[in-house]
Amino acid sequence: MCALIWASEMKYSVFIDMLALSQRMVFRNRRRYKFAVFAIALGVAGFIILLNVSDAIDQEIGRHLLVLGGATIIDVERHDFDSHHPGEFHNTDIRHLEKIPHVMEVGAIVSADNVEVSMGSIRLMARLAGVDKSFWNTIMASCEKGRLIDDEDVKRGSTVCVLGTNVARDIFGLSNPVGGIIHIANNSMHVIGVLGGIQGPDSLRSVFIPLSTARRRFEDMYSIKHLRIRVDHWEAVETVAEAAKKLLSTRHSGQKTGLRITYYPQRISRVKQTVDLVKALIYLVCFGGIGIGAFGTAYMMIASVRERTREIGLKKAIGAKDFLITLEFLFESFILCAFGGLAGVLTAILACFFLKAVMGFNIEVSLLLMTACGGLLLTALIGILSGLYPALMARQMSPVRAMRFE
Repeated sequence: MCALIWASEMKYSVFIDMLALSQRMVFRNRRRYKFAVFAIALGVAGFIILLNVSDAIDQEIGRHLLVLGGATIIDVERHDFDSHHPGEFHNTDIRHLEKIPHVMEVGAIVSADNVEVSMGSIRLMARLAGVDKSFWNTIMASCEKGRLIDDEDVKRGSTVCVLGTNVARDIFGLSNPVGGIIHIANNSMHVIGVLGGIQGPDSLRSVFIPLSTARRRFEDMYSIKHLRIRVDHWEAVETVAEAAKKLLSTRHSGQKTGLRITYYPQRISRVKQTVDLVKALIYLVCFGGIGIGAFGTAYMMIASVRERTREIGLKKAIGAKDFLITLEFLFESFILCAFGGLAGVLTAILACFFLKAVMGFNIEVSLLLMTACGGLLLTALIGILSGLYPALMARQMSPVRAMRFE
């Protein structure tokens, strides 16, 4: 037992001695190695910084598309082939759609075009839309004045409405519409709000009423034939659209209705292509820098082996084991890359915090830590691979020939 403990302590002592020797050799030749260290540090720093910035830019693109609405919205509509057996969506369809990954909201819509809206002598034609509370989230709606239709309005079938900007201006002019009463096809409606923010052309010329009110008071608006799905990220739109089509086609397979799913594939495709190109260039730059560092390390280590040929021969002549010679050069390469990796990681962390604090980049701390750890593991792997060939060169040297080397 004591012999085993002594043997393990000897191995541990040899390991520490070899590590210390390799460290001394790196410091002794630091002027030669500084280019390789700099290249690795630059490559690792670039790898971490660019990946984090790429993620921040990706999030920013997604946020802007979400605000604009178009690129994260899927419209699902039904069209009847048989007027005697009209098809419609049900609440169960909505619940099933909400279970699809990446789906944030599913809003139901019933609508009619060219409906007469009046107040006193003022008359105009507008689009009438019956909506539920979820609909507002699908268009990222905000209220310029008053409030939006809520669940209570839908539950009670309230005779209230929200006006699009153009409708409010044409009827009320500069006056505040909230609290006013308008007539929609002989139905009196109390104005509770005016839409604000970014609106599409349909919303500008629309009057919104509770879904239940529309279905009860307007015969042509009873069947729900239009659902609007909001997705959490623009990159998931195509996947969600396919899943929604498959789900609804299966649920309504026996009905004589057509299913039309529309979104903005061209816009999404262009954005995806641009982002993918940027990411590809980022990966190319990062791995190019790291590759230069790895090549530089291997070249320097090979040069070091050749310069120390007589020293290696002498060590072998006095009994140094081959694996100790191998370890010496592997450790040197590992330490060299470790210095570069640590310098690169520290530089990247400082740069990312600077970008977050000063330039407003949305750098995720969790991703920063993950990429930093990845950078360290990558440099450790580079250190081993870069030092492997030079270490094997040193291992295979003949002591006699090495001692005669000039």
